[in-house]
Amino acid sequence: FYLHSRVFNFINFVLCCDNCHLFFDISTFAFTMQSKCVETLVGKLRREFKPRIPTLVESLSGIEISVGPKTSAMAEAKEIERLFPLSYGQPVVDIGNKNVKDDSSAERKSQNKDTDIAFTKTDKKVSTAALRIGVVLSGGCASGGHNVICGLFDALKELNKDSVLLGFTGGPKGVMINRFVELTADFLDAYRNTGGFDMIQSGRDKISTQEQMAASLKTMADNNLDGLVVIGGDDSNTNAAVLAEFFAKNKSKCTVVGIPKTIDGDLQNEYIEMSFGFDTAVKTFAEMISNICRDAVSAAKTWHFVKLMGRDASQVTLDVALQTQPNLSLIGEEIQSENLLLHDVTENMVNIIEERALQGRNYGVVLIPEGVIQFIPSMKVLIDFLNETLKEGSKHLEEVEKLPELSDKIKYVRDILGKDSKTNLSNFDVLPRDIQAKLLLERDPQGNVQLAQIPIEQLFIQMCEQKLRTRTKYNACGAKF
Repeated sequence: FYLHSRVFNFINFVLCCDNCHLFFDISTFAFTMQSKCVETLVGKLRREFKPRIPTLVESLSGIEISVGPKTSAMAEAKEIERLFPLSYGQPVVDIGNKNVKDDSSAERKSQNKDTDIAFTKTDKKVSTAALRIGVVLSGGCASGGHNVICGLFDALKELNKDSVLLGFTGGPKGVMINRFVELTADFLDAYRNTGGFDMIQSGRDKISTQEQMAASLKTMADNNLDGLVVIGGDDSNTNAAVLAEFFAKNKSKCTVVGIPKTIDGDLQNEYIEMSFGFDTAVKTFAEMISNICRDAVSAAKTWHFVKLMGRDASQVTLDVALQTQPNLSLIGEEIQSENLLLHDVTENMVNIIEERALQGRNYGVVLIPEGVIQFIPSMKVLIDFLNETLKEGSKHLEEVEKLPELSDKIKYVRDILGKDSKTNLSNFDVLPRDIQAKLLLERDPQGNVQLAQIPIEQLFIQMCEQKLRTRTKYNACGAKF
């Protein structure tokens, strides 16, 4: 292969033929021909790197368990308990380790005191019996996924070398159709300390119907599994909760464990300070945004509107903003708490752009979380209405899909909005045509608008452009947007 030096670090080649598979992975600088691999120094150093782990879990056999009060839900607690009567209200657990002298124990006790959590020490120990565990990756990729699986494997083998770990391939679908690979030390070593979810691959299938749950239960029974570890975000952990309840109802011995994974940071709470993947995402985005900020200052003639990940939380945007200091960052939760309208948000943006232009600084950087539009209360009402009206199997969705022209689809939806709410109609009409079209797209598996596909940055660019045309001082200073 001849690779230009500028693209060398960004390309992976996979060549497949009937009788052999040649894989050139530049990230590990290794050629693999079937089972033969030539490992370079970089690949070897990365594979042998030992991440730091908390001292409390350095010796698993010494772990001591204390149990706190039962957990509850932040909202709709009674309804959730009704839906999950067998698995709702699991207790908070604190761990210590008799084999480790841990300086953080006093700090943990202080934290528990501050949150009024009382723990009772139990005689429960970590099992050293040979276990058969399944693991599945679900949802989008996040840095650290491979190491979570490697850590699970290492822990199982430390407690009992006869334990077995099965990796269900292709996400939840692998669980439903009993598709897996046994994960061994040799297999895992090639993926230690690497990014991606390519070890067993991921998927976004939802386990929701009785048939799907029954198929998943059969998979657990056929493989004699003691536990299933679901690595994923909020939707994936909903899957885990549904399976846990179904397994308990059917008296399965298989325990379901959910591991929080999300780049967006929307699973942070008093028990989860940060989910894996978030820190790497913020640092990666921050590096890119820093370069854009430097370019904006250097050229001194361009405004950059940058959309960042964050459907249900603006945590990535906030943390990146703290590291890079852009001119403006939209924080969805702040917009929601102040009950701002779309007009208010864009008016504030235009004020900043105009003020900088009058100072001779007609350039800057604006950070926008992808889900910010649903934090605008009036827009959230509109989106929720469209989600319900155009949900899968609905009469209105069938009618919209029959219409060949986009203009006809938009007219049909406008008629529905006009009959239901004049406010929703006016909020829909204020949006540019291409944004209106995106709101009519196919919903995600959970029935929500696919906000990642909406060019939200283009919405604000267009609205700012329209408003700036009416600003006398801005136009008089000769600035262009």
